[in-house]
Amino acid sequence: NYRMNEIQAVIGIEQVKRMDEFLKKRAENYTELTKNLREIDEVSLFFEGYKRFKNSYYCHSAILHDALAPKRFEIVQFMKDHGIGTSVYYPRPVPHFTYYREKYGYTDDTFPIAARISNSSIALPVGPHLDTDDMKYIANVLKEAIHHV
Repeated sequence: NYRMNEIQAVIGIEQVKRMDEFLKKRAENYTELTKNLREIDEVSLFFEGYKRFKNSYYCHSAILHDALAPKRFEIVQFMKDHGIGTSVYYPRPVPHFTYYREKYGYTDDTFPIAARISNSSIALPVGPHLDTDDMKYIANVLKEAIHHV
């Protein structure tokens, strides 16, 4: 049971006041990064066609093509070495966790699309502290990383 203290509450209130500004900047960065990632043949992007939902633009996921998936962590390390923090948000598809395997009998070959995304995606930063030049740099370093590995 976690309760925030007064300092955390004040910081939270001030952050909420800036939420629209943050979301606008994240959306700009996301759009710029998308444009640059589309120039990399070895990655795919998620479908963005549902305009009735509001995106928080928390991060941008690049899905490596199958041949590169086993080298994902080498690519992540290359990017880290070049000052870019990345994340792997989906280390395993949910249906492959023990609970679901035991309860529903799922195996490694169930939900192949979820497994592909889980095994080959890299989350890239688009935070409001970054700018469009940073988005170009991130895409360029990803491209270098792919060719390096």
